[in-house]
Amino acid sequence: RQLYSQPDKRVPAGTATTADAAAAADSADWYYWNPYEQMYDYEDLNWYDYYLVRGFAVVECGGLGTKGSDGFETCASADETAAFASVVRWLAGDEGVKAYSDKNSGVEVKADWSNGNVAMSGQSYAGSTAFAVASTGVEGLKTIVPRAGIASWYDYYRSQGIAAGGLYYPGDDCNILADYCMSRQLDETDYASIQADYEAYLEEMIAEQDALSSDYNRFWDERNYTNGAENLKCSALIIHGLNDFNVRPKQFDLMYDAFRTAKQEVKLLLHQGAHYTPEQIEGLDLNGILGRWYAHYLYGVDNGAEREAEVRVQSNTDLSWNCLLYTSPSPR
Repeated sequence: RQLYSQPDKRVPAGTATTADAAAAADSADWYYWNPYEQMYDYEDLNWYDYYLVRGFAVVECGGLGTKGSDGFETCASADETAAFASVVRWLAGDEGVKAYSDKNSGVEVKADWSNGNVAMSGQSYAGSTAFAVASTGVEGLKTIVPRAGIASWYDYYRSQGIAAGGLYYPGDDCNILADYCMSRQLDETDYASIQADYEAYLEEMIAEQDALSSDYNRFWDERNYTNGAENLKCSALIIHGLNDFNVRPKQFDLMYDAFRTAKQEVKLLLHQGAHYTPEQIEGLDLNGILGRWYAHYLYGVDNGAEREAEVRVQSNTDLSWNCLLYTSPSPR
């Protein structure tokens, strides 16, 4: 119950510019070695090199329960979605959302460098997050480019009414992914203060998922972003692999139909790969695709992005690209 309670709003004790906050920041707080992934988290630093010189700001946001943050990792809950949506609201200039230079000082920082137009992109879990935030109808979110994203977590972990788990992880479920992403565990002192509560929460998740009956219930309905189809008011370029056996192709189809039901512009790029984004799609790398799309939807550049074919599919024989146009939602 406390997870869904509303805490008192913080009251700013002062203000600082983004430059001030950056000068006082310690990169060790967010750029750290993750022994589980054998990599540095938040290491997509080439994005900054590519986009900053083109007039874009790049924001990477750790979710609830990640190292250095507060809260629990709840695997796609409404709380998590609201937290990510609050970042969009801050970037869009919503005065009802405050950002601070750190967790304790109370020094407020405003995104006064933002023009208020926001895009979201990411792969896998991060692609799912883009779907989730779009489904809230948050103001300021102009477009999303999810790659291998999940539209309905029930249809990710269940198939034909049974617990499907995953091709690579039999018995997998939301609680396992939540525990895996709960990187507060990397800070032993911090995690010790909440470990008992979080383990109790994971046990509650296991019960609520109801793997024994595998029925669709409140837990799964909260994690079904097609429920928010009537709220969608941004465009979407959805990239997905037709041979993705992790996030199966049904997921892009569910969200494609949701966008079309909402009469929002949506386009598909369907490649023949698995659970990844190819280095090249029709002669462009990912940054080239995103940069062109963002230039149109965030800055209004007339570059033809909106006139591309609605559906582009890569051939499974010669890997060439074919342009298609759906005239009605695809059948189930």
